[in-house]
Amino acid sequence: MHLPPLFRIVLVLVVLALAAFLMRTSDSDARGKPIRIAFAGPTSGPSAEDGLSAVRAIELVFDRANARGGIGGRPLVLDIYDDRNEAERARANAPEITGETNTIAVIGHNYSSCSLAAGEIYARDGLPAISTAATSVVVTRDNPWYFRTIFNDRSQGRLITIYARAVLGAERFGIVHETETYGAYLGEVMSEWAPMAQLTLAGLWAFDPNQTDLDARLSQVAQEVTRALGNGVLVLAMQPAAGVELVKQLRDHGFSGEIIVSDALASQAFIDGFLEYPEERARPGHYTRGIYAITPFLFDSGGKAAAAFMRDYVGRYDRSPDWYAAFAADAASVLVEALERAELDPEPETIEADRLLLRDSLASTDAFNAVAGVTGSNYFDAIGDSVKPVPMGRFLNGEIVTAFQQLRLVPDGQDVSSFDPKRIISLGEQRRYRVDVAQVGVRARRFGDPDFHQGVFELDFDIWFRHEGGPAVEEIVFTNAVEPIDLGEPIDSSDEGGLRYRLYRGSGLFRTDSRLAEYGEHVLAMSFHNRERTQRDLIFAIDPIGMNLGRSRTRDQRTAQANALFDPSSGWVPTDFLFSQDAVDEHALGHPSYLAKGASTRTFSELTVGVIVKRRSLSLRGIVEARYRSLLFGVGLVGFLALFAVGRSRMPRLRWLLQSVFVLILLIVSEPLLGNWAVQHGGSYYVTLVNRVFGVLWWLVPAGLVHLAIVRFFWEPAEERSGHPVPTLLRAFVASLVYLLASFGLVAFVYDYKLTGLLATSGVFAMIIGLAVQLNITNIFAGIALNIERSFRVGDWIMIHGPRPDPDDSVIGMVIDINWRTTRLKTAADTLIVVPNGVISEKIITNFSQPDEMSRYQLDFMIDQSVPPARVVQLLEAALDDAVQPGANGPVADPRPKIRIDSTSENGIKYIIYYRLVPRDVSPNQARHTVNECVLDHLRKAGIELAYPKRQIHEVPAPNRDETPNPEPVG
Repeated sequence: MHLPPLFRIVLVLVVLALAAFLMRTSDSDARGKPIRIAFAGPTSGPSAEDGLSAVRAIELVFDRANARGGIGGRPLVLDIYDDRNEAERARANAPEITGETNTIAVIGHNYSSCSLAAGEIYARDGLPAISTAATSVVVTRDNPWYFRTIFNDRSQGRLITIYARAVLGAERFGIVHETETYGAYLGEVMSEWAPMAQLTLAGLWAFDPNQTDLDARLSQVAQEVTRALGNGVLVLAMQPAAGVELVKQLRDHGFSGEIIVSDALASQAFIDGFLEYPEERARPGHYTRGIYAITPFLFDSGGKAAAAFMRDYVGRYDRSPDWYAAFAADAASVLVEALERAELDPEPETIEADRLLLRDSLASTDAFNAVAGVTGSNYFDAIGDSVKPVPMGRFLNGEIVTAFQQLRLVPDGQDVSSFDPKRIISLGEQRRYRVDVAQVGVRARRFGDPDFHQGVFELDFDIWFRHEGGPAVEEIVFTNAVEPIDLGEPIDSSDEGGLRYRLYRGSGLFRTDSRLAEYGEHVLAMSFHNRERTQRDLIFAIDPIGMNLGRSRTRDQRTAQANALFDPSSGWVPTDFLFSQDAVDEHALGHPSYLAKGASTRTFSELTVGVIVKRRSLSLRGIVEARYRSLLFGVGLVGFLALFAVGRSRMPRLRWLLQSVFVLILLIVSEPLLGNWAVQHGGSYYVTLVNRVFGVLWWLVPAGLVHLAIVRFFWEPAEERSGHPVPTLLRAFVASLVYLLASFGLVAFVYDYKLTGLLATSGVFAMIIGLAVQLNITNIFAGIALNIERSFRVGDWIMIHGPRPDPDDSVIGMVIDINWRTTRLKTAADTLIVVPNGVISEKIITNFSQPDEMSRYQLDFMIDQSVPPARVVQLLEAALDDAVQPGANGPVADPRPKIRIDSTSENGIKYIIYYRLVPRDVSPNQARHTVNECVLDHLRKAGIELAYPKRQIHEVPAPNRDETPNPEPVG
């Protein structure tokens, strides 16, 4: 690479500094001894999707942890053990898991029966376990090695009975449960709490899920339930396989009451189980529509963390996550945090010591050091259970959405007087409060071109609200609107079946980037909350069905839907939808009702809906997925430094190709790594700085690679074929053109400066500079002419004639450089002569190296006429034999020097010696010296001197001044 040494040093230092920064901040992959975590759950069989979704979520969390350096430099590795939700298989897998000497913990199982079967072995062998779906209270009871990130069945059973009475208004209550641990315990809890909730238990039906005539038994149960319960509330506590068959039988037998299913049926396995029936395929949700479901987590009312997790999950796996994935992600995050706090020994003597450290670290996770996750704060009580709310969902069109009424526990120690007494529900020692849920949908009608310099964008939109009766919810405040927006009167409304629906049309100017996005992307979204009703009273949930954002839609379908919102001629393209529900605090502004309660802020349920966009362009920027950036950065850095250290190779074209690949890899992955760090830690100023710096690099680095390609593929092959170097002037001209074009692109696209103004301004500067450097311009054009004519080339010996064609009045030297302004000559005295090209173009030039490299020179000697010419010639030939000897720095031996008698005069006979030499090998002055030295030496030894001009001097006597001349006679 033709770079100045200082530039090369600076470039290496910059790359090393960038590498150190990136490796320190985010992407130093773990390389130590692996820490193995086992996943135990169904990855095959009817419930395979539930287990696979959990595996995907865990991999996401572990990949992020490994990208940060793992746990003390040790990577996390996930091992998968399939139990098919079968207790015996789980029991058989457990010794294999505990026997693995590098396995420090297990995430699993899904079924409580599997967790109980394997939990005995985990406790015996001292292996920490975290369940993400097993809700039986027995799982963690009396087992200090078992934890869970989900609520337990006691909380679930209580919520179902209270919900049936307080929200659904039921008086008659029925339960169908399986005889396995999970269903049996739920049935027991609900039977116990039904009388306390003033519910009449109309029937309790149980079945063995393993019996051979299960379908017949479920058909019998469906008939009995339909006769006994009427329009009461029926609760199903069982696994998906039996649940699908029983719900179908209930629908076929015309059951008209409400159905509530336990969390095991709030799964994709349960939804997909109906697809074998034509009615379900023709109309998704035919069998499940309207069924209430205890759903551990709902993304339509999830917070920012849930929205970010969904986007990462969909981006990587092209499918939406379910609640199994959400709780598995939280279990993995809790494990990572606990491992970091445990400070494991990098080289432990036994795995048992590390397992005990991890168990103690998990047990110490409480409300004060809770781990923030997808489903909220994660911490454990004294028996290892997680303190989580129990949400209620409802099936709609084959999806589960947040039910319109939620019951939340009043936190321990919370003053009940701060709640609306009409919303408090007391049952036993527990107090719950009722929260309304409104499903809100937004459809963008038009996005104006965003102005990210001003930080605003224009949006025309439709917005609708759907909720169960009660007070209106449409009085909202747009928190990121530049000016207040008044929705006015609804353009459509409906009040049917107890549901209130209102549709509005609005427009306004909103602030951009109200939420964080990946570097290179921007958020165009609007955020809003109810003007008066706080989160204790009202929650806004996104309407995924109404907005056609259901879980069944793939990433490409979602992107295509988002693309339809933008004009194709726009400079921006959407990459995904953004929606999240989160709590936002606002100042109470001295409101008396809040001051009376000692509160200075009000917490609202804020909904954010929008799209994530990036520039519409063909670019390599951001093309690499986040999980591969660390690896590619290491590859690019090692490859670049290796090539730089090796230096020039015998395969310059291959070297250029590798250089280009490694440099582009570094450029591609460094920008998002630095950019995302700036997004998370630096703020908008640093994001703009990173974008500007890499914008410059994306023009200059390719320009440098193009320049280097011209050198490797054009100049160097031309030099090899011709045997002569390419003129520096031509190299400089082409390089300047490449960088000039890159500079124009940089100014136009990075700094948004119009090229017309730039060219006009540059024209004025060119005129001023031209007048100032017109002499240099003459030299430049003279240099171009010299290179076109090629009257001499680098390496030629030339003489620039002076006033007379005499070497003493001329400049003689070897051409060592012809640049844009001057020609440089190296003389025989090893001095440097710099001659302006304009001067050379006006002089006579003698080129000693053309037409052939071998040039002829001559020396004159004058010998007295008294010496016979034959003898002189003999002496001169002997002298020349010495001069042409190897190492004598004299003429070449072939062709042999010649001696000629040129002329005679009164001074003597003039002898001329003609000899040849290659000026590139021996300078003419050195050869002249050698020939002169040899000739004079042989003449001296022969007693012959050089002739010199002869002159005759005649003496004329002077007159005698003492004699008096005879006077002339006077006539």
